[in-house]
Amino acid sequence: MISFSEILSVSWQCVHFALPEQISAVQTKLTNSSIATFEFDASSIKNDEVLFSAISKSLEFPDYFGGNWDAINECLSDMEWNEAEGYVLFVTNASELWRDAAYTAGKLVSTWQFVAEQWSQEDIPFHLVFVL
Repeated sequence: MISFSEILSVSWQCVHFALPEQISAVQTKLTNSSIATFEFDASSIKNDEVLFSAISKSLEFPDYFGGNWDAINECLSDMEWNEAEGYVLFVTNASELWRDAAYTAGKLVSTWQFVAEQWSQEDIPFHLVFVL
C-alpha cells in the first residue's frame, strides 16, 4: 500500500504499484499539497508511440516534444512549464499496459528511475504509481 508520506519523500523507491482503493486517500491529500499530480488511462496503450502521446498529453509537454524516449527523458527532467515541489504520475489500468506492452512499461520504469535520480539531487520527489 502506498502512503502519502512515501509520495512526499525523495527516495530510490519512486515506482509504486497499488490497487485503486489504495490510492484514493493519497490522491485526496495530494490535491491540497504543492505536489503536481498527473494521470492517464493505460488501457489502450499497446506501444511506445501511444504511451508517448498519453504522457505528453497528461503532463502537458511543450509543443517541441519529440515523441521518443530521449524526448520523454528530456521533458521529465525539465518540467519548467509546471514547476512544483514534487511530481506524481498515476497510470490507471496499468495491468493492461503490463499485459499488452510489457517492454514499453519496463522502459517507462527505467526512464522514470533515471529522471527521479536527477530530481533527487534537488530534493524533489518524483514518483510513478501504477494503479492496477
